[in-house]
Amino acid sequence: MSLVLDLSGRVVLVTGGTKGIGLGISRAFLDAGATVVTCSRSDVEPPAGTTHHVCDVRDPEAVSAMVADVV
Repeated sequence: MSLVLDLSGRVVLVTGGTKGIGLGISRAFLDAGATVVTCSRSDVEPPAGTTHHVCDVRDPEAVSAMVADVV
């Protein structure tokens, strides 16, 4: 069974989206046509086709600022 998902025109934010499972999720969203934003505590090279924000998701103020910037 194959899932066909069209997320064109949608923005998704993937925490931890630069490695491991998060990287796989980021790639799947890209394949579905979404605009993908990743975030992590480190300033790292984002996956191709994505943008990246440095954000510690344990800090509510940092999360609010990041979401305001992304949305």
